[in-house]
Amino acid sequence: MLKSISLTVMATLLGQVFNFFTDVLIANSFGTSWKADAYFLALVVPVILSDLFVACINAVFIPSYMERRGHGDTDEFFSTAVNASIFITVVVSAMVFFLAPHLINVMAGKFSGEARDLTVTLTRMLLLLTLTMPLATILSCRLNAHDQFALPALGKSFNFGFIILSLLVLRKNIDIFSLPAGYIAGSLFFLLALVFLFRRTGLGYELTLDARHPALKEMGVLALPLVASSTVNYVNIFIERSVAAGFSEGSISALNYAFKLVNAPVNLFILGGMTVIMPAFSRHAVQGDMESLKKMVFDGLGLVSFFIMPIIVCLIVFRVPIVRLLYERGAFSPRSSEVTSTALLFYSFGAFGLAAATVMSRAFYALKEMNK
Repeated sequence: MLKSISLTVMATLLGQVFNFFTDVLIANSFGTSWKADAYFLALVVPVILSDLFVACINAVFIPSYMERRGHGDTDEFFSTAVNASIFITVVVSAMVFFLAPHLINVMAGKFSGEARDLTVTLTRMLLLLTLTMPLATILSCRLNAHDQFALPALGKSFNFGFIILSLLVLRKNIDIFSLPAGYIAGSLFFLLALVFLFRRTGLGYELTLDARHPALKEMGVLALPLVASSTVNYVNIFIERSVAAGFSEGSISALNYAFKLVNAPVNLFILGGMTVIMPAFSRHAVQGDMESLKKMVFDGLGLVSFFIMPIIVCLIVFRVPIVRLLYERGAFSPRSSEVTSTALLFYSFGAFGLAAATVMSRAFYALKEMNK
C-alpha cells in the first residue's frame, strides 16, 4: 500500500505543479481583469455540478462495488452505474445549458452586458465537464478497486497540462477561450486514457441499464444525504461568488487565486492518499473490522496535523510575500496581490477543518453512513 500511496502522491504532486503553473499563466495573462472574472465565474456552475457528481461517486461506488464482488456481478453493476451516470449528467447539462443566461444574471447582475454574455458562453462550453468528469471518476474508482492507482491520479495533470498548452499556443488567437478549450481537451484525453487502461486490464462493460439493480438503488439512497449536505456547501460558494461579482473588478479572480493556494496542500497531501486508503477503509468496513478502521482513521488525522498545521501558519504569516512571489508579474498588479492576500488570510483558517473532514468523511462513506 505504501508504494501505491507514494505513486498516487507523486501523480497528485505533478497535478498540483501543473495547477500552480496554470494559475501563474492565467494571472500573468489576464490578472484580475473582467475577462478573468468572467472565466472564473463561468466555472462555478459546471464545477459545482461535476464536483457534486464526483463526490457522490467517490463516496458510494467503491463500497458498493466491493460488496458486489461477493455476488459476482461487478460487470453488470459497473455497466449500470456508468450508463445511469451518462443519462443523468446529459439531462442535467441540457437543462443548465438553456438556463445559463438566467443563472448568470442572478450571479452577476452588476456585470456589464459584454461580461455577462462572455460568462454565459464560457459556462455553456464548460458544461461538457459535467459529462466527462463523472464518467472518468467511475472508471477511476473501478480501476482503484483493482489496485490501479497511478493513471487515475493523473486527472488534474491532464486538465491543467492541456490548459497550459492551450494558453501558450492559442491565447493570441482566441484570447480567454483558450482556457475552456484546454480544460475540455484535457478532460477528454484523460477519459480516453482511462478507457484504454480499462480495456487493457480486461474489465467488462455492457451497454445495459438495469434500473432495478439493488446496488444502484442502494447507491441512490446513500447519495441523497450527501447531495443534500454538499448542496449546502455549494450554495455557499454560489453566494460567495455572487457577492464578489458585485464588488470591484477582479474580486472573483482574487478569491479564486487565494482559494487555490489554500487548497493546494490539502489536494497534495490528503486527497492523493485518500484515493488509495478509501478501498482499504471499505475492505475493513465490509469485513466488520472496526478496530483496524479506527486505527487507520486516527493515523490519517495524525498525518493531517503533521503536514497541514505548519503550512497554515506559513500562509497566514507570509501571505503577502507568497502571493507576490507566485503571481505578481504581467497583468497581475500590486493591487491584485493586496486583494488576493486578504482573501488568503481568511481562507487559511479553514484549511485544517477541510483536511480533517476529508479523512473522516471517507470513513463514514466506507461504513455507508452518508448522513454523518
